[in-house]
Amino acid sequence: MKLPSLTVVMTAFNEQDNIEEVIRRMHKTLKSYSGDFRIVVIDDGSSDETYQRASELLHLGNLEIIKNTKNLGTGKSVRSLIPRLETDFYCWFPTDLELDPSEMSAALPLMDSSDIVVSFLVNDQRGEMRKFLSRTFVQILNLTFGHQYPYYNGVSLIRRELLPHPHLLSSRRFFTHAEILILSLSDTLRVKTVPFKLHDRHSGESKAMRWNAFWDVGFNYLKLISKKMRQ
Repeated sequence: MKLPSLTVVMTAFNEQDNIEEVIRRMHKTLKSYSGDFRIVVIDDGSSDETYQRASELLHLGNLEIIKNTKNLGTGKSVRSLIPRLETDFYCWFPTDLELDPSEMSAALPLMDSSDIVVSFLVNDQRGEMRKFLSRTFVQILNLTFGHQYPYYNGVSLIRRELLPHPHLLSSRRFFTHAEILILSLSDTLRVKTVPFKLHDRHSGESKAMRWNAFWDVGFNYLKLISKKMRQ
């Protein structure tokens, strides 16, 4: 039986020290999977050598590198790609190596019997404030939308036909992953959860704790309520 195909989208902004390793690990993990796969790396206007280093790995195959001429943010980068998807499933994966691509091995087999596979974090060694904000964020979304999922802004494998139309997505930053997941969910779907182990960042610094990221979450959370009500 043919297993579902998958496109993994990885957005990168100034990740020259991580990009080669994350691509190699992801390619190795997906190559061991029996289904068709594609890796799309979007260099989001980096000022370092992210694009050049990623492009050096095109010989691996099943890999596409896209370069944004300026920094658009994860949300806009992902939205531009959704209409082009052709595989059975879509997922986004970070390029900072806080998640090892080998964690995907636990999620890939679940696609055959699921419509959506939602990952959640274990072994979270981030600061107490970051963990508190993450828990609060999840609780608010669960209460607002009537779900009981353990995480929303992580790696979710979603059937392509369930993905929302790009015009429904408004977040420029990481909240776009929660937007996509929540707008894809319905009570009739087969949803499974899988733990992903969180590691220390390999290089660089997180962009999630900046003030503009908090503004993006608050503003687009309110817009998401309106969108969900109209579904």
